[in-house]
Amino acid sequence: MRLSLILYVLFFLTNIAYGYLTTSESGDIVPEGQYRITVEPQLNYFGVTTHFDSGIKEDSQVRLSIGAGQGGYHFDFNFKQVPFPDYDDQPAIGYKIGASFAKMDGKSVITPRFYPIVSKSMMIENNRWTPYLSIPIGISVSQSKSTIPTHFVVGCEVTPSSLDNIQFGAEMGFNIRDTFSYVSGYISFFFEPTEQISDARL
Repeated sequence: MRLSLILYVLFFLTNIAYGYLTTSESGDIVPEGQYRITVEPQLNYFGVTTHFDSGIKEDSQVRLSIGAGQGGYHFDFNFKQVPFPDYDDQPAIGYKIGASFAKMDGKSVITPRFYPIVSKSMMIENNRWTPYLSIPIGISVSQSKSTIPTHFVVGCEVTPSSLDNIQFGAEMGFNIRDTFSYVSGYISFFFEPTEQISDARL
């Protein structure tokens, strides 16, 4: 009951940031040949962002994101690699790199971005919790100016023991430069049970 209440607050009552500026994942890797769909509702600009993930190797995956709603739309493509997996006392250490194209209020914005990611899974009350940190940095180029949006991101993913293929996530992003602070929530659906995620070696 307590976990369900926490997940409800994180997912449904958060003030969501623009989808193409959130990290929205830990250092977990989707296994090769498997897929994940993540839905990230947008309450203040885009209606919803959907992320499609596919594992390509034991330590890497790709993500395609599409978002649309009132005020604009965006497309993103990211490659993620985690050369140091979550194992024993070692946290997962990796990165993702990619770019987004957004149309906001009639203005086109292109943003290449780099996301270092560190995460560590743990079991709490038979549920898998994966807190993560990231400091994404990018260059946003529009018709009128260029900026360097930089965040400090703290997030956590929760895999309830009672659900085989659903995962909840939430994160906070703190403005370091040329951007805004935010709170974000998302939910992921796996085509295979989440305990098969390749770096979940608990």
